[in-house]
Amino acid sequence: MRLTGKPGTRGRRPVIFDFDGVLADSEGLHVAALEDFLARRGLALPDEDLRPLMGLDQLQTWRWIEARLGLPIDLAADTREYARLVVARFATDLVEMPGARALVAALADAGHPLAVASSSEVEVVEAGLAGLELRDRFAAVVTRDDVMRTKPDPEPYLTAARRLGAELGAEPADCVAIEDSPPGATAARATGMFVVGLEAGHRTLPDVLLDLRVDSLAELVEPVLRLRVFG
Repeated sequence: MRLTGKPGTRGRRPVIFDFDGVLADSEGLHVAALEDFLARRGLALPDEDLRPLMGLDQLQTWRWIEARLGLPIDLAADTREYARLVVARFATDLVEMPGARALVAALADAGHPLAVASSSEVEVVEAGLAGLELRDRFAAVVTRDDVMRTKPDPEPYLTAARRLGAELGAEPADCVAIEDSPPGATAARATGMFVVGLEAGHRTLPDVLLDLRVDSLAELVEPVLRLRVFG
């Protein structure tokens, strides 16, 4: 496989990564932070009640909890408290998704401009990138704090492409997006990007949203090094 399109630095296409579940194996830490949040209020959810929350964006999660537990949610204050709990979990337990650092290094060393487009809060994403020692590899980092609408709306990916494009002249259709969730893949597909679907967890991504499907980012490292698949 070789992609065509407007080149970025040294003739390489920009690549935009989701953060949670793509770069960071963080879903369990988000669940643990939510359990911490509820425990502070004397509440708990059985495991079977946590499963419906997987893949929801944060606003949907808060609405689900409010309806399920009758817990009034102060969106601004509770979101920030939850973000602090996630960052605390990251400080001790965060690990990369298999192959994440190797792929980022291979792409960066080959001259691909890199960005992150995430629906998490800025402090969560920045703490995670720093903890994985990846922050300096990314020219642009877009979080929910940078946009009016989060995934599945395309705004996060359009914003990331615009920030890269300001220096490179790249358009969204020139970019590669790497996603692990239907909302994220939907957002990337709506921009016209080449969409790589990572299926390392419990979700199944519809074929119509993807151009390429992988079970691990490690599968992409050797092709990048040898074949320049994103060239």
